[in-house]
Amino acid sequence: MSSQLKSLLIVALLAAPPAVLAQGLIHARQTIFGMDCAPCAYGIEKGLGKLPGVTSVKVSLNDGYAELTASAGSLLSVAQIREVIRNNGFTPKEARIDLEGTLQLT
Repeated sequence: MSSQLKSLLIVALLAAPPAVLAQGLIHARQTIFGMDCAPCAYGIEKGLGKLPGVTSVKVSLNDGYAELTASAGSLLSVAQIREVIRNNGFTPKEARIDLEGTLQLT
């Protein structure tokens, strides 16, 4: 995939409403505002790890982001990632998404 197309997809995801479904979402790096303690990061890590298709999660308290990988063909959505973050009391900011498959903006 060309870098121009990847950039376009990222811009589309950032400008889109929370109901973005990326079939085949394989990697996401979601910036999180408000984390200030290790238990905060741990709660987000555990919550994201329970999402369908997620194979690994890394949360950086110092840098304020969550990075996760999902299996190819998973039906994981950006909205699900952001819901976990909000349910833990934090604010999701920009995200970088790498995907294979289709992108549906609803």
